[in-house]
Amino acid sequence: MRRLVFLAVLVVAGCGGGGGAELTKAEFTAKANAICKQLSAELDDIAGEPTSLEELAPVLDQGLGVLEAGIEDLRDLNAPAAMDEGVEHWIGRLEVSAKLLAEARDAARDGDQNKVGVALQSGDDANTQANGEAKRLGLADCAED
Repeated sequence: MRRLVFLAVLVVAGCGGGGGAELTKAEFTAKANAICKQLSAELDDIAGEPTSLEELAPVLDQGLGVLEAGIEDLRDLNAPAAMDEGVEHWIGRLEVSAKLLAEARDAARDGDQNKVGVALQSGDDANTQANGEAKRLGLADCAED
């Protein structure tokens, strides 16, 4: 997943349980990688180079919307049972990243640069953990920064 939204602070100072039949490992990997590739492209397309917290909040909000939609798409996949635990852990880390991104957005709206920095750093840490889990699952496109 892209770190765009988590590293934005530097300018100022990215399953089991889906419906349908269980996917094979190859099917799940292909579909998850396609979702991650699309997610990365959408994050890259977010315009703007914010120079203030006021400008940062909408950028973070856009990134959050993209990330949440990607997480929902990944959750809709029906991972093979053998991968379920790892997939749940990976998506859990992505959800933590989204929560922290929302905290950073809210702090930017409140003008609190310190809280923005803390939330973005924590979000970057969660993203790094998610990337490691994606790599262990064989999801190359989901493990990219």
